[in-house]
Amino acid sequence: MKKIIYPISFLLIPWAVYSTPTLAHSSQKSAEATPFSLFSQWRLGFGLAAEYLNADAKVKIRPLAGTGTLNSFDSDQSQTVKHFQVAPSIEIGKTFSKDYYVGLLLSWRHSGAKSRSRSPIREIFFFEHELTLRHYTDVLLKVGYQFTPRTLVYGLLGPTITKWSHQSRQISGNSTVNKFLLNKNDIGVGLGFGMEYLFKKNYALSIDFVHHIHRPASKNQYISYSVPVGVGPGGLIPGNFAGSVNKKIDLSYSALAVRLTTFFSL
Repeated sequence: MKKIIYPISFLLIPWAVYSTPTLAHSSQKSAEATPFSLFSQWRLGFGLAAEYLNADAKVKIRPLAGTGTLNSFDSDQSQTVKHFQVAPSIEIGKTFSKDYYVGLLLSWRHSGAKSRSRSPIREIFFFEHELTLRHYTDVLLKVGYQFTPRTLVYGLLGPTITKWSHQSRQISGNSTVNKFLLNKNDIGVGLGFGMEYLFKKNYALSIDFVHHIHRPASKNQYISYSVPVGVGPGGLIPGNFAGSVNKKIDLSYSALAVRLTTFFSL
């Protein structure tokens, strides 16, 4: 029996020595693959982004024909808001067919971005405008392709829920003659793209750009004012004007975000 066991033992020892590095190498490769496994299972992430916002509003004010004695006037103004903001986010998603990722990205920001401008309409009268983007929430579908084990490129599409306002004041000298406010709780569309890099097992850094579009909003309001129209024996002859005007706001805004996200596998 010993004559059989001893030769087998001498054969097994070299095989074990030879096989040990291979097994260790396989374990190392398995360990190296662990950080990438988050792409291939359900994951939940909590992130925080630093964003640069660029908002643009086109303002048009027109008198409504047949509603009063307003002289014909136009007030056109383009307003731009540039603002830095912070956006917390939640993401849930999964990779399908090895390389294709589908997820949902929910992010919120309290922007508070403001812009003020003025547009003259006649000699001493002008409009002073104030645009305020108060806050908005994105609910975006995130569809991506994993082109390396650590890197994902993706597109974003979904609704954005926005609270914004626009106030116009008609001013003569230092006095406010008329003012009207447009407040909106609005739903628009966000469309964008980005790239994500998984630099550790549970941590990802991403950069993305999202453009938001809203339907134009408008409001009608009755205004009245008095302006000298000539000189008579007693002095200046006042001219009284009144009627309804329409204010139309066409709002869009974009955000460039750098986001750090912590992921947990589900």
